Amino acid sequence: MRALITGGAGFIGSHLAERCLREGWFVSVLDDLSTGSFQNIAHLKGHPKFEYTIDTVFNGPLVSELVDCCDIVFHLAAAVGVRLVVDSPVHTIETNVHGTEVVLCAAAKKRKRILIASTSEVYGKSVKVPFSEDDDLVMGPTKKGRWSYACSKALDEFLGLAYHNEKHVPVTIIRLFNTVGSRQTGRYGMVLPNFVRQALLDEPITVYGDGSQRRCFGYVLDAVEASATIRRSRLPPWPILFEPACARNLKSCVSPMKRFTGQDLKTCSVVFPHWRNSNASLATALRLPWRPLSIPSRVTCALIRSSFLPRT
Repeated sequence: MRALITGGAGFIGSHLAERCLREGWFVSVLDDLSTGSFQNIAHLKGHPKFEYTIDTVFNGPLVSELVDCCDIVFHLAAAVGVRLVVDSPVHTIETNVHGTEVVLCAAAKKRKRILIASTSEVYGKSVKVPFSEDDDLVMGPTKKGRWSYACSKALDEFLGLAYHNEKHVPVTIIRLFNTVGSRQTGRYGMVLPNFVRQALLDEPITVYGDGSQRRCFGYVLDAVEASATIRRSRLPPWPILFEPACARNLKSCVSPMKRFTGQDLKTCSVVFPHWRNSNASLATALRLPWRPLSIPSRVTCALIRSSFLPRT
């Protein structure tokens, strides 16, 4: 079996590449390193069943060639991170929407199986909790650039479902919540890596709002396990909500770092949805044979901390 992982040099993609190689698969990675890092896959370079291409998913002829040679596509390539989304909305929309279109078009030619990684951000400002797959999506105004990411990923889902319904492409969509673990950095504003980075630099830890807002955090290897499980299953094309192990308020995530560093919390008055929580009803109904692990916050922080240390 052969897998193509777009965004395979990224945080989640590189772990997925390792998982597929352990199962004896041939793995091809496509990444332009805009948010990924070659360091994440450098240790795989000599593996006889691993290959990588540094290029963009906008390169249609290349994507078609890579898709033709694989049995399944894991489409993880995306513009991610609050800071990147706010600073570069054009890049965000083009990367997420056009990039997905290119990959789906290539998959449609040979009807290759494709798993599209989406996000809980598509729920937007919805106050209905816990979330489920059939809930309405409630977006903010278009004049606020932060919603470009959520809207672009929702469009990815619409595209995937359209290609399935019209062109019979075997598509599966998985909605991930905040995923954390080793190889993750806070370069583009991810919340826990940003907390860890500030703590390591002895900077005040920035919490948006009053810190009481709750978020679901999932461990990266759980996201990989969910993807691997879905890969082996015959599933409908509907979005499947990945259920993380726990929901925490942001203050509780900061507390361990505050104790270790003695830093005070610096608060900013920026409003975000108060809850973002999952019940993963469809995954439960389909009886997918995996369950998320519960990783203590101190272990998660240690894993993220390793991403900021020099590599030898």
